[in-house]
Amino acid sequence: MKTFLFSFALIFSNFIFSQDSIVFKFTVVEKDINKITIENARIYSSDGQIYKSTLTNSNGIAYLTLEFQNTYYFTINHPNYDSQNVIHRAKVTLDTINILVSLSALNIQNEKEVVVVPKGVPQVVYGSQNLSVADFEVLNDGRMLLLVYPKRLEKESNVLLYDGRKVLNNFRIPGKAKYLTSDYRGDVHVVCEEQVYALYVEKSSISVAEISFDYFEQTIEPIIDTVDFKVYYTDFIWNYPEFNYILMNQEDSTINLFANIHDDVMMEMYRSEYKYSDVRTKLWAKNKELQTGIDAPIWVGASVFVYDILYEPLFSPMFLKNDTVILFDFYQNYMKKYDLNGICIDSTLIEYHLDPKKSGWQKNVIQDKITGEIYTVFNRAGYIYLGLINLNTGKIDQKIKLNQRYPEKIELYNRSVYYVYRPFESKQKKYLYKEILKDGI
Repeated sequence: MKTFLFSFALIFSNFIFSQDSIVFKFTVVEKDINKITIENARIYSSDGQIYKSTLTNSNGIAYLTLEFQNTYYFTINHPNYDSQNVIHRAKVTLDTINILVSLSALNIQNEKEVVVVPKGVPQVVYGSQNLSVADFEVLNDGRMLLLVYPKRLEKESNVLLYDGRKVLNNFRIPGKAKYLTSDYRGDVHVVCEEQVYALYVEKSSISVAEISFDYFEQTIEPIIDTVDFKVYYTDFIWNYPEFNYILMNQEDSTINLFANIHDDVMMEMYRSEYKYSDVRTKLWAKNKELQTGIDAPIWVGASVFVYDILYEPLFSPMFLKNDTVILFDFYQNYMKKYDLNGICIDSTLIEYHLDPKKSGWQKNVIQDKITGEIYTVFNRAGYIYLGLINLNTGKIDQKIKLNQRYPEKIELYNRSVYYVYRPFESKQKKYLYKEILKDGI
């Protein structure tokens, strides 16, 4: 429903305009003799403080409605073509202004025939001579959203909707993009330095909504998953070595704190920082304690110790598989199972994380979005091993070695592993690769 309302509002704003508005009609074509029209070219403009954009249709035509002003600045962007900037100065008020834009094609390797490859052999999913893949998210239907950039991510970046063969749509990020992340609904967000953009994919279209950091961090990010009227979420904050997993039943508004995660050693060091602080810091912390009721040692720990090399934010992920909630408590050394009501039904000892210097354990646990299998990650001399966790015994059943050294951003989908990789000392851009998982070695 949200996607429909957002799309309806966007269409409505592009075609309904006041008497002081001008409609710009863009025709976007290839810069060659045949003048082939370009579909899904994005045209965006800043109308005062309002960011507006639109996409060309199958005939290469798009309309954009803006309030009347003396000068307009447009950028026309498509992942397969060079971007182009257009400046238009309006001397008289016209109902419609026609603008023809010609874009030069890039030599991009982004279409591949479907081929059968041996298990374990890396396959390029997306590669370009002009764009690097910074991040990606595999959607529930197998398509992907790619965060790409030509030279520097913070300077210029786009999100591409990609089906494994061709780019279906694209969105130019107006802010300084940092990474992509999926929420509990499967919707993808672009996290930028100053804002967050929610991306809603429906068929071949991308709807975009800007949301505040506070809303994202307090309302969306804490939710792990939902089942019917049950919401599983966490009160985790990075600068405190303790947090809870909580179940809220929306039918009767009951709240059940069903798991507590804490690191006793880290907490002792965290609170001890207060003892070694100078007088001024202690006075500041005591004043904060009087104002808020939060202990002075916590104020010092949260503002001083968290920036010490000894501090590590807690890592204790939770996953939902079928009708079971699975929690990995790496501080009490247990894998715990809960039913959907938050009642613990099983607890199994785990040990594979206890000597990370020897094993190469990477504090990373990944769930396959389709099969529900859960893997943990090991790094040995730059080679990544995916350890399949036996959810009955808590042990590693098999380890699967990836072919490339130092891959980035690993994600699993239907027993295939996707990752970003660029060969060492190569001029190649960062490509998105895929390997079909095989038996461990």
